Amino acid sequence: MSKAKKIGILTYHRAYNYGAVLQTYALQSAIQKLDYNVEIIDYRCDYIENIGSEKSIKNIIKFILSGHRINQTKKKFIKFRNDKLNLSNDNFNRDNIEKVADSYEVYIVGSDQVWNYQGSNFDKTYFLDFVKQNMKKKSYAASFGISGIPPKYEKEYIRLLNEFNDISVREKQGVNIINNLLGKDCKLVLDPTLLLSKNEWKEKASITNRIIKEKYLLIYSFGMTDSIYSTAKKIAKERNLKIIMISNSLRYYKNITKFKGCGPLEFLNLFYYADFIITNSFHGTAFSINFKKEFFVETSQGQAVSVNSRIKCFLELLSVEKRDLQYANETIPVNYNKINQKLIELRKESMKYLKMIIEKDAIYEN
Repeated sequence: MSKAKKIGILTYHRAYNYGAVLQTYALQSAIQKLDYNVEIIDYRCDYIENIGSEKSIKNIIKFILSGHRINQTKKKFIKFRNDKLNLSNDNFNRDNIEKVADSYEVYIVGSDQVWNYQGSNFDKTYFLDFVKQNMKKKSYAASFGISGIPPKYEKEYIRLLNEFNDISVREKQGVNIINNLLGKDCKLVLDPTLLLSKNEWKEKASITNRIIKEKYLLIYSFGMTDSIYSTAKKIAKERNLKIIMISNSLRYYKNITKFKGCGPLEFLNLFYYADFIITNSFHGTAFSINFKKEFFVETSQGQAVSVNSRIKCFLELLSVEKRDLQYANETIPVNYNKINQKLIELRKESMKYLKMIIEKDAIYEN
């Protein structure tokens, strides 16, 4: 029976992004594992909701050519949110978010790039400014997504962050930013997707039957680079693997089969059964490691410095720096015995911290 504590999570749960949606679900699940009541605050940020809505010629042509697959993907995201996320009964925007200011005993913001002023047009809601009791304000694995705060925003960031009772971030960059702005340390914790084990993901995502029957190498990348393409072909040939790429893109790549219209559950299935993975995504890397896969991650091309830094920090944390694509010619298998032990320790530590911030200083119903 759940404890009489109501927790509200605020994050980018409405993004059509696998990492964003799955980290939301994972944080919800982690809090439920601790036996607390939890809801996702169904907040609609106007800036984010309107991204991609502009009627440019380029967007119109793109929709005509691939709109069916894009809509198919979106429908699967919506179904996942409705089926898997414990959403608040009402939805909110900037004008009425104060209505939910007294609905929860603890408010947790995280773990996506919720503190990146660029991603939400500096929407202060993601700093819990509508919550009047500072002791209720917490963050779990929040991300800035940038290496530093521009001087013109520093004063406002300091004001907003000083109101938090507990702050944790998911990257060393975030620790440095908090230290520089507030002059104090904060906790570095695991991304929520890593709070669930491989078996827990299998159960929660009902991963039973393989979508792809053949053995395959999976590509999950933000854009294709020459190095990802050439390495994938080389490894697939050596290991006799089919190449599958998660993409709705119209661009054709020889010897690569695109998996289009992919939803979050299919994403998990493809990662779970892959024989090898090549990615340039943080969450692609996280699921590769969590699911104990042979993989390479590209950090040297086509990515923002902040993204590369985040991935490299994660690889260093688990001592798997050699899984960077630049070492693809070195045939060193991943030592998962060592990695799993480290991951278990970090998971326990992060879950302990999550429990602590929920219980600390909060007033609950009896």
